[in-house]
Amino acid sequence: MLLSWQKDRNRWEFIVADRLNKESFRESVIHEVAWQLSLNRKSDFLVSNMAQLSVEFVETKSDESEQQIAVAFYNVHIYGRTILESLTHEHSNRWMSAAEVC
Repeated sequence: MLLSWQKDRNRWEFIVADRLNKESFRESVIHEVAWQLSLNRKSDFLVSNMAQLSVEFVETKSDESEQQIAVAFYNVHIYGRTILESLTHEHSNRWMSAAEVC
């Protein structure tokens, strides 16, 4: 799993994408991966058609208002050894195993 260093938060994070307008979760992942990693969305990577994990719940805020939260995890496959190596050598990226995440 690839994590990126977030300077403003001073921590490693997965790439997070907020949905814009009426785009799908998948479309938001595509544009955010392309933007954050400076990749070509048409030739450098492929996002799975369906989320591997989806979670939806309602959060009650401190002012007692409610907010619906939806989270979806997608597999992203990077094409090409050169692109994969450049992501690996970039100091703001870090590969983690499932054991490290859990």
